Amino acid sequence: MTIVIEKFETDRKWRYLWLQYINGVNLKQHCQKCLLGKTSKKITNDLKEAENIALDELDSRYYYLCGVAPSMALEDNFHLAFEECEGEIIEYSFNGISVKIKNAKRVEFSKDDINWDVEHSDEELYNRCRNWQFAHKVSNGGENTKFK
Repeated sequence: MTIVIEKFETDRKWRYLWLQYINGVNLKQHCQKCLLGKTSKKITNDLKEAENIALDELDSRYYYLCGVAPSMALEDNFHLAFEECEGEIIEYSFNGISVKIKNAKRVEFSKDDINWDVEHSDEELYNRCRNWQFAHKVSNGGENTKFK
């Protein structure tokens, strides 16, 4: 089964727009570097709208779609974490991006998922980072986690 972004639309230009296939995390890093895997070549800064994007570049446990606004203001960014789930559909719109994703379910995460015993957790640069918060959610408390 393949996850398919059936519809992608954005009404703005992004400083960074990327999708990561995630096969592990490294909590010693923040931002995109904490999500180990491969960055899709199908989702780029120039993408405005698209249909039927098959996420078939790498087998992955988790996926992360991120849009960083030109202002780099945290409240203007877009974050969507998801995992494969046959027959499920995500329909999500936030901060200028709308997506419909087939065979996937959203993975919710927040600052509450942080393991506060891990190095850097007391640093705002890390603990406010949405990528890092998600990495904690899927790490099961370990500093570095690889997924099968």
